[in-house]
Amino acid sequence: MPTAVSSIAVWSDDPRLRPCAEEIGSRLGLPLGDDAPVLLRVTPERLELVQTGEGAPGPVWIDLGAVDTRSAGGARRDQPLSRAVGLRQGVRRVVDATAGLLHDAFLLASMGCEVVCVERSGVLHEMQRDALERGASDPALAAACARMTLVRADAREWLGGLGAAARPEAVYLDPMHPARRKSALVKKEMRLLRLLVGEDADAQELLAAAIGAATRRVVVKRPGHAPALAEGVVGSHKGRAVRYDVYSGRGGDV
Repeated sequence: MPTAVSSIAVWSDDPRLRPCAEEIGSRLGLPLGDDAPVLLRVTPERLELVQTGEGAPGPVWIDLGAVDTRSAGGARRDQPLSRAVGLRQGVRRVVDATAGLLHDAFLLASMGCEVVCVERSGVLHEMQRDALERGASDPALAAACARMTLVRADAREWLGGLGAAARPEAVYLDPMHPARRKSALVKKEMRLLRLLVGEDADAQELLAAAIGAATRRVVVKRPGHAPALAEGVVGSHKGRAVRYDVYSGRGGDV
């Protein structure tokens, strides 16, 4: 289950940044304070999420500069993500309906796609805004960031409300999935994401909405060991640890 609002507060250790923290808290309906189990913390460098208490991991923030856009696993058009989305077939308008930490959205934007990033968590949306603002001032990131648009919404409802002219060619989904019991310690980023968004129990509903909105295809990212999210997969592209399952969109032209 997602973290309760009462367990998150907004804070800054720098008194000069407290008004900014208070403004963010007002937008999110969160209190200002430093004694909650999870803090959305404003620093001079960034907006970060951190668990408090003994043994808690370090802070998490969205660092687009750390996204690998050079290797075979990065923003190359011959790698599994680009093949699954259909860059070779001319797909350029993409909705990332589970935008999260923006990793895959930034990769797609680096490949030349126009990406609408939809996120229902208000906390993550604020972190995304901060990341794009920082990225826009970095010459190495600015072009890709300019191709990314942020939307705070429940993607199921948002996709269902799109008119014909606004429908994307592709919708990308990376729903949260149950952690493997025998896997290594889950990364701190994933642990905090689970606290915020839970296990995405409505992922199949989101897939149905995505298929109804996409004019060409829907791509679902899955762990390599996991079954397909639903029947109807028309193709799969495998990476080292993940798999991208492709479904036909409403137009049927993948």
